[in-house]
Amino acid sequence: MAPLPRTALLRTHLRERSASMAAGYAMAGAAFAAVAVFVVLSGAVSVLDYVQTDPQVRNTALQFLFPLLGVVAAVFVTPAAFLVGVVTWRRFVPAAASARRGAVAGVVTVLGSYVLAGFGVSVAGVVVIFVENVNSALFFDQWSLAELVEGTPRGAWAGVVAAGYGLVLTWWLTLPLGAVAGWRHQRRA
Repeated sequence: MAPLPRTALLRTHLRERSASMAAGYAMAGAAFAAVAVFVVLSGAVSVLDYVQTDPQVRNTALQFLFPLLGVVAAVFVTPAAFLVGVVTWRRFVPAAASARRGAVAGVVTVLGSYVLAGFGVSVAGVVVIFVENVNSALFFDQWSLAELVEGTPRGAWAGVVAAGYGLVLTWWLTLPLGAVAGWRHQRRA
């Protein structure tokens, strides 16, 4: 068999790259749709709970916590789903794979998105606590390294807690949605 011409190899390479990028966009769209559904449903439950509770015992901060957390989660989950989707399709899903394999890759992408988004929350938590400690050190004129890094482990645990709670609260929505998005993308590819 004669080797493929250079242009054919380049064309094949670009086709595979564009398929994985399209998978990343499909997974990011599915993640954003899951966040939107979660925000709408938890917001509706919060409004119903707010309407039905006695005005003297209402705690609006806690009642509207989950919809706000869902909005914040969109910032971390959507890019994480895109990145994990691209990597998953490039590494594990060949171009001629079946739609069933796309559904499995969609579920793997969802689970990987929880991990990567949790890592992003951990990094954000560490940065926020470190910046707050630097601000406090500037105000109180205390410049020891121990005081600057104090509390950063708690910021790192924020990502673990966020990923755990996110998985517990949304698995019923994200896993099937990821499977359907992966199946549909692979079927069209």
